[in-house]
Amino acid sequence: MIIFWKALVLLYNDRSDEAYKFLKESVQEPGHDTLEKLSIFLKYIIKGDVDKLNSLLAPDFVKAVQMDCQLSMHMAAFYSYIGEKDKSLEWLENAVSHGFINYPFLNEYDRLLKTIRGEERFKS
Repeated sequence: MIIFWKALVLLYNDRSDEAYKFLKESVQEPGHDTLEKLSIFLKYIIKGDVDKLNSLLAPDFVKAVQMDCQLSMHMAAFYSYIGEKDKSLEWLENAVSHGFINYPFLNEYDRLLKTIRGEERFKS
């Protein structure tokens, strides 16, 4: 959990190179639990390696993340970060349907969501 949050804080503070390096040194693939796998996913988000991202989307991982509103919100932010608007919006809709209600954070503060804020699906 600490590894994931440290990398996330670095990313949100415009230190993506440092976050990538930290994840590369700290997380070994394939990952054994959801947060470790999410950390690996984040590493490839930062790198922009869509092929690697897709290879990580095993059904058990996707199901675990879909069940959690906070993790789903992170997935929305990650996909927005790489410009995958449809996937970002799907994950955001899932986050909200599972109880994510911090709308000010989504609408004003999460800088990773800036690529989807203008979308009608985002507004609804």
